[in-house]
Amino acid sequence: MATEETGRAPDPAVAAVWDDLKPYAAAASLVQVLGTPAELVVPVVRRLLGRDGVSLVPGLVSAGNGLVGLAVVRFVRGRPDLSEEPVPRALLMAALGHLLLSPLAGAWGERAVVLRGRSPLWGGVVLPSGVVPIAVMATAVVRARRARRRAAPAVPVR
Repeated sequence: MATEETGRAPDPAVAAVWDDLKPYAAAASLVQVLGTPAELVVPVVRRLLGRDGVSLVPGLVSAGNGLVGLAVVRFVRGRPDLSEEPVPRALLMAALGHLLLSPLAGAWGERAVVLRGRSPLWGGVVLPSGVVPIAVMATAVVRARRARRRAAPAVPVR
């Protein structure tokens, strides 16, 4: 099975690393996608409320939600009996509601506000959006490089 870009067969060790991390990347990306609308709305809401400064809460809450998502994936993968059971609809709706609405907490709080005196619209520049998915992908790249090095035949030194 050759890839279209290179015409070579993929390295099995690297493919195994990517297959292992796919659920983590999917969970982190899902949390990011669900939290992004709230992260974008908070600066606008703060502006409409007449508040200044940039709230870090939406980005931090989304990053925390992403870490919880990774922990849930790890927990479920460690217990195969759980992965076979369907998720109760009420639990699924509560989790989705939390992921969608929890970043909005930053619109009203004043604790984690930086750049006081500036427009809240600076939040689009400051917020740490995408930190968890980027960390998962960086982990995948590092693990793939290690797997490739371990799988490579030793070259004798002359």
